[in-house]
Amino acid sequence: MLMLALASGLPAFGSGIAISVLYALSLGGAYGSQQAINAAGYAQYFGRDHLGAIRGASFVFGIAGAAFGPLPFAASIDWTGSYAAVLIGCCVLCLACGAGAFAVKRPSSSTKPMSNCEQTS
Repeated sequence: MLMLALASGLPAFGSGIAISVLYALSLGGAYGSQQAINAAGYAQYFGRDHLGAIRGASFVFGIAGAAFGPLPFAASIDWTGSYAAVLIGCCVLCLACGAGAFAVKRPSSSTKPMSNCEQTS
């Protein structure tokens, strides 16, 4: 989240080749690490029994976020004439989510394991 916050904040405070290179490196690092963390994190936190259903449900929210994501950027251009306000807001949101991740506790495991192949008599 720190790398994504950096990628969000850089264009708000400068331009040029150096900012562009730092932006590309931080955004690439953020998305690359996100893929590895997601792959291991879902299985670690939720188990493998219902992993497809859980990932499918989270995919819906990801697509919805991608669909509605451009709206704050359009509003920022209309209201302020630049993207700086929304980029700074995204940077702050990334930092808040990253800090909040440390407060999230690991789900407790149930006493009875869930299985897709439970037999009933």
